[in-house]
Amino acid sequence: MWECKHSYIDPVSFTYCDFLRPVVHKNVIYNCRVIIHDKKIVLIRPKMWLANDGNYRELRYFTPWMKHRQWEDHYLPRIVQAVTKQVTHIIPSFLSCSISAGKSTLRRCHH
Repeated sequence: MWECKHSYIDPVSFTYCDFLRPVVHKNVIYNCRVIIHDKKIVLIRPKMWLANDGNYRELRYFTPWMKHRQWEDHYLPRIVQAVTKQVTHIIPSFLSCSISAGKSTLRRCHH
């Protein structure tokens, strides 16, 4: 699953990239926000509430993150490790996050 996103990380040193992607953690598939800054993964945040009405059926494929206010190490796939030089990354489960990069600060709040 990471092969496609690997192409975003490897060739270009970009400032910031934010996307949703499936992440398999301990044999469970989560829909996660992944934030990359200068070829490093700075945030993997699983969705805690999934859309399951109207045209949306996220529960068909994903599991909501139920470990509120807990952190876990996530072992990155080898293809990502080769590019980012990171072996693990922490999966947080807090409701809001703030990422500071130089002079700018990103804030994303989830209610």
